[in-house]
Amino acid sequence: METTKLMNMCRIFDKTSNKVLVQERIKEWGGVAFPGGKVEIGESIVLSVKREVREETGLEIDNLKICGVKDWYDKEKKERHLIVLFTTSTYSGKLFEKSEEGKNYWVDESCIKDLKIADGFDKLIDVFTNENLNEMIYVENSGNWKLELL
Repeated sequence: METTKLMNMCRIFDKTSNKVLVQERIKEWGGVAFPGGKVEIGESIVLSVKREVREETGLEIDNLKICGVKDWYDKEKKERHLIVLFTTSTYSGKLFEKSEEGKNYWVDESCIKDLKIADGFDKLIDVFTNENLNEMIYVENSGNWKLELL
C-alpha cells in the first residue's frame, strides 16, 4: 500500500514590478524557492497554500491557479511525495522580511537561476512558467534518480 505526503508551493507574481516573491529557505530543501509547505491532515489543498503563504510571508493570496505538480516516489518507504504548484498575482498584506523558513524578498524572475537556488528549482520554474509542462518528476532506477519534465 502506498502512502502520500501532500505539499504545496506558490509563485506570487507582482505585475507592477514584474518580480516574483522568493524565499531563501534555511530548513528543508535549502536555497531559494517559492513559499509553500505541507498540507495538514484533512486540510483543503487550496486553503493549505493560503495558510502556508500567510504563515511564511505575511501575505494573503487569492485567485490561485494550479499550474502543475512535482512528485517522487520513495520505494523503501512506499511513500509518494506530491507538491501541488500554484501561481497568483493577487496578494495583499505586509511582507515579512523573514520567517522560520527563511528570508523573503522580491526578485526579477529572469534572475532567479543566478541565485543560490534549492536543488532542482531551476527546472521546477519551467513547470511554473511553461503552459506546455505539467509535471516535474524524479524517477528512481537502480539507485539513480532522473529528473523528467512532462
